[in-house]
Amino acid sequence: MRRRLNGWLRPNQHYGLAKLASEGRHRALSKLTIIDLRLFGLYSHHIVLSAGFLMNEVVRCVLDGTTLVTGPVVGKFELLEAFRDRFGLTYTIDDAPSIAGARGSKPAYFSLSRKAGTLGYAPTRTALATLIEESEALFRTKR
Repeated sequence: MRRRLNGWLRPNQHYGLAKLASEGRHRALSKLTIIDLRLFGLYSHHIVLSAGFLMNEVVRCVLDGTTLVTGPVVGKFELLEAFRDRFGLTYTIDDAPSIAGARGSKPAYFSLSRKAGTLGYAPTRTALATLIEESEALFRTKR
């Protein structure tokens, strides 16, 4: 079935299909109490480089020595500058980039919610530090 879906769906449709399937399972179990826990983003050194997410494209450009083309929307420039300084990423700003992310264009690549703190969650590292650490692990295995 996976082969058929890969030929049938465009890469930017995979997330929507997964969301639809998840929502269907959720509604089918309507008599149960369901806690809906969502991750705003997930990144690891095991990423699939061909997926169309910002970090996948950043890492792919570092590995290939190519220039990332991105839009002018704010929220990602601290990340891009850190990867430029640490890993040699080059990037240009295009007012109308031709490549949309896997889930469409995003005005920011982070969440401002602090609700997890009410459950006792207190991160020990910043998101940027984690992205750098995971990318270093990925680069060690790919280079």
